[in-house]
Amino acid sequence: MKEQLGNPEKDNGLKDSLPFIIIRPGGNDTCLFIGKTPVPTERKRWNEIMLRLYPNVEQVGFIDSNFNRPKFTMAGGEFCGNGTRSAAFLLLGGQPGELLIETSGVKERLRTGIKENGESFAQMPVYSEIEKITREDNAYVVEMEGITHIVTFDTEKIAGLNPEAIKVQAMEVLQAKGFDQKYPAAGVIYVQRNGEGLKIHPVVYVRDVNTVYYETACGSRTAALGLVLALENSRSIRQVPIEQPSGINIKISVEYDTTKKKFTYAEIQGPINVLANGVLETVKEESYVLDQIVSSDQLEQAFGLGLIESYKQAFGGPPYYENFDGKEENIKEDFRYYFGKGIVCTAKTGNGVAGFAAAIPLTEERKIVDLLSKTSIDADNYWYIAELGIRNDLQRKGLGRRLMDELLLYLPIGKNYVLRTSVDNYKAISLYQSLGFTQLEEVLQDVEQLRTDGTTQKDTRLFLVKK
Repeated sequence: MKEQLGNPEKDNGLKDSLPFIIIRPGGNDTCLFIGKTPVPTERKRWNEIMLRLYPNVEQVGFIDSNFNRPKFTMAGGEFCGNGTRSAAFLLLGGQPGELLIETSGVKERLRTGIKENGESFAQMPVYSEIEKITREDNAYVVEMEGITHIVTFDTEKIAGLNPEAIKVQAMEVLQAKGFDQKYPAAGVIYVQRNGEGLKIHPVVYVRDVNTVYYETACGSRTAALGLVLALENSRSIRQVPIEQPSGINIKISVEYDTTKKKFTYAEIQGPINVLANGVLETVKEESYVLDQIVSSDQLEQAFGLGLIESYKQAFGGPPYYENFDGKEENIKEDFRYYFGKGIVCTAKTGNGVAGFAAAIPLTEERKIVDLLSKTSIDADNYWYIAELGIRNDLQRKGLGRRLMDELLLYLPIGKNYVLRTSVDNYKAISLYQSLGFTQLEEVLQDVEQLRTDGTTQKDTRLFLVKK
């Protein structure tokens, strides 16, 4: 194992700590914090941090997980259908069932849950009166609780435009009608007909956090289109698939009473995927996230966010001075191996990946197993902590300790741990001892490496265990 940690003091200046899960409800990547819901100013701050640290995240919400009366709140206080059914998915642990959720932007609790096929659903807060839908030229204005939409089938104005240009076009429409100031959330839905199917290009503006997104998927916009379809055809619709910009369908169902000419119920339904989980913390005024890599795509994203450069920084300096010229692909393959066989965690700041940690079952490291065969260690009961490193500019802030704590949280309960470090890495040894590791006195290992000065030298590693 190699590590480069900085100051191992316990007092790391921790101010805030919030666990989160990043989830994909058919697209529309959403960060959900779990725990006590903060006040609006704090929600806005966490929203800004997560959107900066995770470029794929489009929105942020907060789950108060009191199961008797769960509550879901979006960062801007608006209603979000995809966020609501994502919250239900997490509250139910991914298992079929139903519950009622109190959600921001809506007065009454909504029926949510998971179908037997694993798709999550959420009741949409629609008004019963068809008068809440008005037609203006080639567009419909659809009022819903917490959000108002403009639905247009005229897609000529966005033909050939990229998402950024579509956002500009949509904001001009909202501003012309004053919707950007009148409503807490407002959107434009461009509806494209693909043969017998429909695809939407949704843009939403949230006034209180001042964000505008071309969304990769949207439940509210899907529901607004469903209301228009039911009204146009004067009948209920059941699980009509609406293609999202992500290419994934979200199904919309609307119950329409043809006698009373009223909407009685609406519901969206679709798949859910968990992308990442971790914790957002602030240490000495530096905000960062600690997360576990849970997919190959997430690992490749981490490479793009500077994981390799952080690795080279961490071990290119003292006490290792390792030369990594031409070894970038080797480092990537190592992390892919760790991910495939074990667990990888990262720490991110606004500047990208700041730190990393990796562990695998000890049985996967045959050379280490052979080396430890002279001891009483039973390899089947141990995990090997293979990597731990912190980027140079964030050393001495306690981040190494927190990253190590986070890694240990994900390792199997009931297992023991073993790691190695340079005999000259006194700060790291002190940290591990403070975490309950003890040295294996009878085992040392000489490791030969190409150094940054061009020479090949050996350094001695010692082993520590935690039972």
